[in-house]
Amino acid sequence: MRTYTLLVQAMNEDKKLHQFKAYDSLDPSFITSYLSTYPEKVDPITIETSAEKVIGLFENVLEQNSHFSMDHDLQQLLNKTLV
Repeated sequence: MRTYTLLVQAMNEDKKLHQFKAYDSLDPSFITSYLSTYPEKVDPITIETSAEKVIGLFENVLEQNSHFSMDHDLQQLLNKTLV
């Protein structure tokens, strides 16, 4: 999920996607949000919170994209992930 989030954000910022590695060139607020999706420790609550943050960031990034959008099936899949 994080990889797809990065790729869609790179597209949103008109970066070339082929072997994109210039993560530090992305919007600083996105980088902060992205890094906050990593859990600080490994326990069920922290991991669940991390998963919610990743999905939320993915949804936000996808909303800003002109090529991709959230369809019903993808939304259902993301909802199942949090159950």
